[in-house]
Amino acid sequence: MVMMALEGLERVLQVEEVRGRRKGGTACGWRVAAGSEETEGCGGGSLVQPAMIEALERHKSSAISKRASRIWKQHFVSCALCKKSFSKHSSKTHFCNECKCDVCS
Repeated sequence: MVMMALEGLERVLQVEEVRGRRKGGTACGWRVAAGSEETEGCGGGSLVQPAMIEALERHKSSAISKRASRIWKQHFVSCALCKKSFSKHSSKTHFCNECKCDVCS
């Protein structure tokens, strides 16, 4: 059942990415709950919470953890400085060539 849910989330993220490309913008629209603080990714509704996918990366089933890890790597990044999660296509992050990591603006 968890695998089916992950498959659905992955499809939502893929559709969101395509919509972002069609509009010429970024593919975001999810909300991140980090601790007691809530941060919006690119200002949109709440579609996918990266914290849930991160938690599934530590699932006891290796198939579930591998799928969650693949989804995370394809669609999300964490800022190396503040550790907040962002869509990989967010305009709020960029790759820093000096420290070779993703950082938020």
